[in-house]
Amino acid sequence: MVHIGWGFDSRFERVAERNGRIEWYDLDLPEVIELRRKLFGDERKRHHLLGCSVLEEAWMDALSARHQPPSGTQSTRRPFLFLAEVVLVYFDGAQVKRLVLALREHFPGAELVFDACSPLHVWVANHQTSTSMLNARLQWGIWHGQETEEWGDGIRLLDEWSYLDAPEPRVARLRWLRPIESLFRTMRIYHFQLGKAGG
Repeated sequence: MVHIGWGFDSRFERVAERNGRIEWYDLDLPEVIELRRKLFGDERKRHHLLGCSVLEEAWMDALSARHQPPSGTQSTRRPFLFLAEVVLVYFDGAQVKRLVLALREHFPGAELVFDACSPLHVWVANHQTSTSMLNARLQWGIWHGQETEEWGDGIRLLDEWSYLDAPEPRVARLRWLRPIESLFRTMRIYHFQLGKAGG
């Protein structure tokens, strides 16, 4: 599991620490990782920290090599899952495409889950930002997950949903917004498979 743009999320402690099997990598910019080490301590046996930009391929090379099965054995490499929450929207479309294709090349058969909004929502959000003190402009959005499938062979949309689709009690009061979200696709979650394992 590779959590892209981790920030100070505690998902490993909440989800994977007691599992006993998941190898977990939190990836973020070097200054974020350095601050994390100061505030929360260093790595653990199954919890690793990667301090670099997700757009650099050096971390992919190192991680892919680390998890290659021993030569001469019949064992296969453990599957990878990449999770990117509110990260890809800050890159432009060309950068996102290069990243997805690089993940497919380095980790064939891996799965990628990310959230993205529609181009209309990108425009609206940036208009609101322009009148505020914030300097966090969105750059990339898609209307449908099938757009990403067109980037290359083996990129396959497995599922997509919105935050309002699940019967989550915490968002019950917002359920009336679901038809609006479906129309304008303000923020959706996409789940892809990137090629075939061993391919």
